[in-house]
Amino acid sequence: TGILVPPSDPEPLAVAIQSLYENPARAAEMGREAQREVRAQYSFERMIDAFDDLYERELRARHALRAEAAAAGA
Repeated sequence: TGILVPPSDPEPLAVAIQSLYENPARAAEMGREAQREVRAQYSFERMIDAFDDLYERELRARHALRAEAAAAGA
């Protein structure tokens, strides 16, 4: 969904920008593809699912720590 250029090298960046300027259809398609990717990766539903997974993992980890502490104290 993009064009990679080396860091700290303005020449390839200028060539990439010029390429997109000269080919607006390609630039538009890259923009649409990037938008689709962002919507798929960062949708509200996906963020809720990720948060829910994190919460569940933390609960399991906390439960395991408490069980270990209880076993060590027994």
